[in-house]
Amino acid sequence: MKDVYSELGIPKVINAFEVVSMYGGSVMRPGVAEAMAAAARGFYHIPSLNAAVGRRLAELTHNQAALASCGTAASLALAAAAACHSGRDEIIVFRGQRNPYDQALTLCGARLIEIGYPTHKAEKRMLEAAISARTAGLAYFAGGIFERYALSVEECAEICKSHNIPLIVDGAAQVPPKENLWNYTQKGASLALFSGGKGIRGPQNTGIIVGEPEWIDRIAAISAPHQAFGRPMKTSKEAIVGLLKAVELMMEEDYEAFYKTMYSGLESLISKLFSAADPIPDIFEAPYILPTGRHGQPYPRAVFSLRSTRPGARKRFMKALMEGGEPPILVGPLDESERAFYVNPFGFQSDEEYSIVAVRIREESWRWKDNGA
Repeated sequence: MKDVYSELGIPKVINAFEVVSMYGGSVMRPGVAEAMAAAARGFYHIPSLNAAVGRRLAELTHNQAALASCGTAASLALAAAAACHSGRDEIIVFRGQRNPYDQALTLCGARLIEIGYPTHKAEKRMLEAAISARTAGLAYFAGGIFERYALSVEECAEICKSHNIPLIVDGAAQVPPKENLWNYTQKGASLALFSGGKGIRGPQNTGIIVGEPEWIDRIAAISAPHQAFGRPMKTSKEAIVGLLKAVELMMEEDYEAFYKTMYSGLESLISKLFSAADPIPDIFEAPYILPTGRHGQPYPRAVFSLRSTRPGARKRFMKALMEGGEPPILVGPLDESERAFYVNPFGFQSDEEYSIVAVRIREESWRWKDNGA
């Protein structure tokens, strides 16, 4: 089979960062592309397909109802549009959770009302005081760095239910673990939104909305293929079927075994770089492995902290890994330190990629030393 990327002059990147849209999300699970190809061979009534797949997704994820979407940003926009009715046009967000994705909430004309603090814990009274006759709902962004200064999902759910407004939880990157597909709704969220193209490893342009039937029905009514707000956010029949297949495969996965494989791979990578027999130059502090991801996901990360205190040192080293040799290596900046980056193997496609990353770090370490950086 021809390599279309090589023909276009686009180099393959080893993703040692996160499954992010800028680099195509995740690589689909084996079997997903085949399911999509099979789904392409004919014509089908899309509302019926949406309903049938929604029922199956709800069953798999232990939810009352579910719907496939074309990604979590679209899910946010659709959830906001469904919530904004009868003069309700304000969506509450925590100040400490503001991020570039929350602009999707405003596509329907909603206005965002901030509560809480950017650097310390919010209080229940702040949420109570912000709710008015114009409040359409509360949007909550799940994950470690987002939840630090917000109320808990349970606290938000209790207050939202007492005022009869929906709690919308964005858990785009919160799978794995697969249990999060039902954890948020079991904690009281009206809707929970997930990416289909990250940890689920389905088609990149898909998402899952799970939750209460009333809200799923409202969203379905304004979604494509209907001529309504969500018409531009179309999900193809191939993507819908591919998403379902990915979720089915994920439910059968032994993730604990996969985690152990990733952890041992990182231990081997570190050993290759810091062995007494053939160490790299002494430009790093002692490396270590974090057991979880940026947002608390269960995947390990190997952390490398540069000894250099020069401004921009980490950025230069990370750029060198991407641009200084073949193949380009994408690593992640550690939030807790301006001198540290990490290697996350969740997106590795083979055991060989651990060795390739080690070789590239070794190459750039010697260049770093030779250049006096």
